[in-house]
Amino acid sequence: MKQEISSFWYTPRGYKGIGLMELLSIKSFIDNGYKFILYTYNLDDKIFKKLDELFDDFELKDANEIVS
Repeated sequence: MKQEISSFWYTPRGYKGIGLMELLSIKSFIDNGYKFILYTYNLDDKIFKKLDELFDDFELKDANEIVS
């Protein structure tokens, strides 16, 4: 079983989404053998969906599971 890294991403309305540095950080964890779990309220974000399609070790989860 792979070690997991969990992270939370929030983008307020009117602000640009996730940037290149953050994407490279996610990819670095995956490339080094970790499973990356990203909690967000932006489940429909096209970049997050693409990451979910591209990487078996990337999982997108609803932030409502951990934030109340």
